[in-house]
Amino acid sequence: MRISPKSLDLLKKAGPSSLFKVRFNSEIIEIISNANSPSGDLLMVCEDRFEAVKFVATHSLSVGWFFWFNPLDSSLEAIAKPKIDIDGIFESLFSRDGFEERKEQKQIAKIIFDSLKKSKNAIIEAPTGTGKSLAYLVACVIFSKQKGERVVISTNTINLQHQLVERDIPLLQEIVEFRAVLALGRSNYICKRRVEDILTKGNVFLFENDLYKKIKEFLLNTKTGLKSEFFSIYENVPEDVWRNVESSTLLCAHSKCPYYKNSCFFYKARAELEKADVIVANHHLVLSDSILESARILPDAYAVIFDEAHNIERNATNYYTISVSSDDILRSIDALYTKRKSKAYGLLSNVEGYKNLKELLVNFRVELESTFDGLIQQFVAEQLNIDDSNIKLIYKPVSKILELLNSIILNLKGFLDENKDKDFVDIRGVTSFLSGCADNLGTFLKLNDGFVCWIKRFKKTMHFNITPLDVRSALKGHLYDKLASVIFISATLSVGGELEFFKRSVGVDNAVEFIAESNFDYDKLARLLVVEDVKEPTQKGFDEDAADVILSIAESLKNTNKGVLVLFTSYAMLSSIYKRVYTELKQKGFNTFRQGELDNFELLIRFKKGKGFLFATSSFWEGIDVKGEQLSVVVMVRLPFEVPTTPIEKTRYELLKKQGYNAFLEYALPKAVLKFKQGLGRLIRKADDYGVMVVLDSRLINKSYGRIFLNSVSYIKSKRVRKNEIKDFISDFFANFAL
Repeated sequence: MRISPKSLDLLKKAGPSSLFKVRFNSEIIEIISNANSPSGDLLMVCEDRFEAVKFVATHSLSVGWFFWFNPLDSSLEAIAKPKIDIDGIFESLFSRDGFEERKEQKQIAKIIFDSLKKSKNAIIEAPTGTGKSLAYLVACVIFSKQKGERVVISTNTINLQHQLVERDIPLLQEIVEFRAVLALGRSNYICKRRVEDILTKGNVFLFENDLYKKIKEFLLNTKTGLKSEFFSIYENVPEDVWRNVESSTLLCAHSKCPYYKNSCFFYKARAELEKADVIVANHHLVLSDSILESARILPDAYAVIFDEAHNIERNATNYYTISVSSDDILRSIDALYTKRKSKAYGLLSNVEGYKNLKELLVNFRVELESTFDGLIQQFVAEQLNIDDSNIKLIYKPVSKILELLNSIILNLKGFLDENKDKDFVDIRGVTSFLSGCADNLGTFLKLNDGFVCWIKRFKKTMHFNITPLDVRSALKGHLYDKLASVIFISATLSVGGELEFFKRSVGVDNAVEFIAESNFDYDKLARLLVVEDVKEPTQKGFDEDAADVILSIAESLKNTNKGVLVLFTSYAMLSSIYKRVYTELKQKGFNTFRQGELDNFELLIRFKKGKGFLFATSSFWEGIDVKGEQLSVVVMVRLPFEVPTTPIEKTRYELLKKQGYNAFLEYALPKAVLKFKQGLGRLIRKADDYGVMVVLDSRLINKSYGRIFLNSVSYIKSKRVRKNEIKDFISDFFANFAL
């Protein structure tokens, strides 16, 4: 297609990073030719924007003008391919509608790129509004393109994964070509071979009814084989069903499976990961995968970027915990052989003979269940730390469980040795799993130094847990020593303007450190009010004082559509105060919600409709994103100190004391400050949000440690107020924005 001289002059003058439209008549649809710069009169026209981007990237055009014809308005859109560097990509981003230049965003991208290039670790605090997700995406994409190395981005929440995969990555792919893939854990995929065994051999008694029809129907129609897709279609199917058909390392037949090469959902997804420049995963997958020598899900990577990194110590503690559950042991034996109403089920039910082995499994299961039930009845507490002082209480029953397990394993191994030539993949897998359980129970009874051994009782299930007391050495061995670079980034990592607590908790030395400034004008947008005449939370009458303040806030907002999030540290206090204010809030016209009445997702949907009071505990202090007036006030009822009640927290607390540290100042206080910042972070989510945070815990101004909290959020103006001043202050604050 030939462009008129006048139009060509316009292209030349526009410069290499412009985005504009030139009108032509509707006949120009064909691709005629292309040129390396707009200095010639032969240019490329393409009806599909993605194909045009792909063409430019593939041919590495120095300026790379491409033209996208839009038949709907007979216009031609010209976009220059940016330079593949940080400045070039951000120049292209900032030229788009809805994007504004943010100095900190580009600065973060350059720090991350430089850290990747020099194989350094980095710790970056990037407050809400700095655009951190696009910053690290730009950095790792450019690095991957230049060096040919793969980077993994790890998130803590599903919401952030969705944002990356559905919004940020597609946006960046319009500017520079790269391949990004979402990685999911193996159990998210259905196993065709296991389904086939169930349908043909009747191995699982759960499928005696119509459930098998749904599984079969799903397999005929699905392209992904994903758990999320299955349960979106069959919402009322019990979770137990998926356990019997999910892909599993222990039960995988690998090359012996007929579906292994061409149609296994898991291995097809795994092959896609190998092609990726950027992989998006979650902390659970990255950390659990890091300890595996074989059967890993993630391919080798140069670096990992941990977003939402403020909880990485807790994540690592959870994922490096070894756990054996009574439920898993009993289910495994049922999977091998069980009887229901005189009918046999399980993997051995179709095996001829071996009557003694089958009877042994049935009898030992009865004994195991009886022993587990005895333990459950013995322990009133839901969690119990096991140490030298109380090991005698559980040693005998756990030893009996171990003895029964070892006997079952010995007999199963004998069976497998006699049938070496037969394809008993699933039986081998279950035997291997039970062997692992036995090994871990043996370790549990030894009470090794450096680990916390503890029991958790949940309903009729006992969990035997072995948790590392210090995760720093595990993180070093499994991550830092294996990767060229590890980047930690979050909105809340610093305490009192320093990153020392986070560095110490995750064991990172010699890391690049950066604390970005917020892009939000907090001086104008927000206020932090500390109510000074409320009793302290431990004093009698605090609940009444707190209820009075909440009702004063409601009075100031009753003629608006604004919403209030009330954050608690315990459900008991939440219930007490909720009962005191519920009736009057309803009378004032507010929609009132309490965590636990509905699932969290549904609560947020209803709360976002406006004029709501949401009373919530720990999980709502972080990760929720409610923009606009639907969340205009955050009430923090109590400073978020964690009482060391769990076995792990108790032991860590005591260890710090024994080592001569002040456990409160060195551990409890920094953790509380970080959670405090997370709570405050719910208030301002975008540049035109505005609101008030009200703290009802007067220790913030009456105790010496209060200044550490306030110094950590020095970007927001704080003010002492009395209970009777709350209503007028909030009314006046919001009235200023209504002008």
